[in-house]
Amino acid sequence: VMEYIPEVCTLSKFCKADKLLPVRDVVSIVYHAAKALDYAHRQGIIHRDVKPSNLLQTSTRQLKLADFSVALINRDDYEETHIGGLMGSPLYMSPEQITEREVSSNTDIFSLGVVMFELLTGQHPFRAETLNVLIANISGRDVPPISEYRNDVPEDLQQVMNKMLAKKTSDRYRMGLDLASDLARIFKELGQVDAEDILRQKFETIKNLGFFEYFTDVDIWELIRACDWENYNKEEYIIQEGEEDSSFYIIISGIVSVEKNGHRIDYLQEGDCFGEMSYLTSERRTASIKANTEVSLIKVNSTTLERANEGTQLRFLKVFVKTLSTRLAMTTRALTRN
Repeated sequence: VMEYIPEVCTLSKFCKADKLLPVRDVVSIVYHAAKALDYAHRQGIIHRDVKPSNLLQTSTRQLKLADFSVALINRDDYEETHIGGLMGSPLYMSPEQITEREVSSNTDIFSLGVVMFELLTGQHPFRAETLNVLIANISGRDVPPISEYRNDVPEDLQQVMNKMLAKKTSDRYRMGLDLASDLARIFKELGQVDAEDILRQKFETIKNLGFFEYFTDVDIWELIRACDWENYNKEEYIIQEGEEDSSFYIIISGIVSVEKNGHRIDYLQEGDCFGEMSYLTSERRTASIKANTEVSLIKVNSTTLERANEGTQLRFLKVFVKTLSTRLAMTTRALTRN
């Protein structure tokens, strides 16, 4: 029997790149989930199936921990026949749970850590195509830094995440209240780096650029949260010939000049990109880029794209090929005229 909760939604809707909540809201949600788990654990109950669809948010934003159907009850006044095999959802299991070893209260804390990672990034930290690979990832692969997905997460929260998702139970938070205590401190210190209306403005700005013609809304939201937004003054160099850097840049506004051996050879403007060859080949910069006006741009590094889904990567490569083909054709025409 479960409580009936009207007008409720699960946290699954907030685990998508285009629906992510502000960091402060995520901290608040996980804080309340940690307190709920702590209460259950003190009653001798291990949930064993903590996942976004079992965390409900009411119309008044109250959090409810639901579905104790596979819970393990460890109490002197309760007798239970323990059922063997995997109990729960493999995607959210801890290393000890997915390998069918003994579980404890901080097994649920690991699962909650996976949920928090998804709420912050829209991605699963151990995603895999098969169960065997998933087991290997959960048991042995390090969690990717949140900063590779969004740049408004404080270092303290990354440390909390690492402790929640520690492979060894002895390295994790022992109880939910220990976790809640650290999250409460972060919540007080955390200011929203970008309010949702500012993020929406950024979305509308770059969605209309020609570079993003083939991108979905989800792709664009991933970029907005993960990439650096940079501004340059007139005459300021953005990249210099010969330096090592695997990032590439998309111009949001302004005009830049392309220089080779101190000579200007081209201009680029809003919607153009540069630096894609160094991203593709990891070679030193073959030209310098200088701001001719005040310039705003997005800086995308190789790690950001590697973490993106395959569809996003393919769309980037399509733009790269189109850009390189256009520039090769222009170079050929210029050489022919000479």
